[in-house]
Amino acid sequence: MLRPLPTIPCVDCLGTAYLMTYPPEDGVWEAEDRVQYRCKDCWEPFDMVVADALDGDSDDIRPD
Repeated sequence: MLRPLPTIPCVDCLGTAYLMTYPPEDGVWEAEDRVQYRCKDCWEPFDMVVADALDGDSDDIRPD
């Protein structure tokens, strides 16, 4: 099952970025769903896309 990680390294400052997007009502994340993170250090928000399970990535998310 795909799901975004609750925290990831910030793409700007490498601080800790936290998931701000709530899960879908049915609780099922789909490939290509967009999620947003915000860094606790630099406060920059950034969007990510839930990765397709078939693309060979080991991570559940990839930068948008």
